[in-house]
Amino acid sequence: YEMIQCDWSSDVCSSDLVLDSMNRNVQEIKDSIHYTQREVDEIKANVSKVSGDHNTVENGMRTICDSLVTLENKADYLENQSRRNNLIFEGIEESARESWADTEGKVRNLISEKLKLDAGAMHIERAHRSGKPDHRAEKKRPIVVKFLNCKDRELILRSRKELKKTAPGIYINEDFSEAVRQKRRDLLPKLKEAWDRGDIAYLRYDRLVTHPPRERGAVSPQHLPE
Repeated sequence: YEMIQCDWSSDVCSSDLVLDSMNRNVQEIKDSIHYTQREVDEIKANVSKVSGDHNTVENGMRTICDSLVTLENKADYLENQSRRNNLIFEGIEESARESWADTEGKVRNLISEKLKLDAGAMHIERAHRSGKPDHRAEKKRPIVVKFLNCKDRELILRSRKELKKTAPGIYINEDFSEAVRQKRRDLLPKLKEAWDRGDIAYLRYDRLVTHPPRERGAVSPQHLPE
């Protein structure tokens, strides 16, 4: 009996040791899990912060880009406003060492002789060639003319079609910013398509205006989307 009791006590002691060892292992695992979970939580917090910072930066960049677009549009509008009394004369012969007075004189002669308008009554603030001179290429640089009176400008625009008969090769166009000129160039294919259909079509500022040949009850002009 004593031998059995001793064996049993020994077994109990051994079981307790095993159980204690298992408990320690379990606790170590729990501690490890807890530590790992804490690391995961820290990583999540850092990721959330980085994500938040990224969103903040992205929103800030978007705001800056929007502001730049707004400023560019305003600058382009102001530039075109400053050009609203200008006209560009293309194809007029250019002489060597031509002065601004010479250039203005050529413009006035064209207005008087080819458009049959009273150039002497028109107030020209400035007339100058655009671009660098290159006499070797014999290129006729366009002339930018700024009128003091908008009515003079409009009168010349309405009369410029006479140049087809009186001065072929010379053209008079409105003066726009580069951004508007590019939009007008992009619209040229649609303009030609409208002409091919037999529609009345023309460019107004940076828009294409088109409508069918005028008839009774004809619809008003429509702006085509870009």
